[in-house]
Amino acid sequence: MKYFFLAFLCFLIVPMTVGTAVAQKRPAADRTRPKAPAVYPRVISVADGFQAELGEPSRIEFPRNATRAKKYPVVVFLPATGAEASMYHDLYQEVFSELPPFISIITPEPATEKDWSSQGFEAATYRYENRILADSERLKRQGVADTSRVIVFGFSMGGDIGWALVQRYPEFFSGAIRGGTRTSWSEKGSIAKLKTAKGNCFL
Repeated sequence: MKYFFLAFLCFLIVPMTVGTAVAQKRPAADRTRPKAPAVYPRVISVADGFQAELGEPSRIEFPRNATRAKKYPVVVFLPATGAEASMYHDLYQEVFSELPPFISIITPEPATEKDWSSQGFEAATYRYENRILADSERLKRQGVADTSRVIVFGFSMGGDIGWALVQRYPEFFSGAIRGGTRTSWSEKGSIAKLKTAKGNCFL
């Protein structure tokens, strides 16, 4: 646990320069007929009968005494099966209070057992990436987020989804902290990009 939060602290302190030009062109969430906005490196198709979008907004929390004169790194909290992301965000508040300030994107709704199948997991990845990209774009427009430092934080299913997201967007996410995950998602060419990206940290 000590090393886990040491890595988290390093991410918040050390500036990282990765693909900000790419991040500027991320699409907003698609609320029409399901079709993947993510095309790196392959399109996700949501099968019939699977949830394509989240029904609730993310909870976004800013640091106390946040100022527009500064830009803050972003930490995206993902859910586990049967547990909302807010549980993990709230659980570690005492630890987070001792770290440099960051913006929290706390995604809504727990994952479900239906997300365990291959089609279900693709649908889960699709709906969370849509929401996260839209939230990140909104924060960027507000001028308060350091979009060169976006990290995902997830346990179990949240770790699985986080690993899929950093592979689909290796230029956008600068790190991931995952626990209890299979890390089974594989995108052609992404691992090589992650290995060569400077300043990235994946645990």
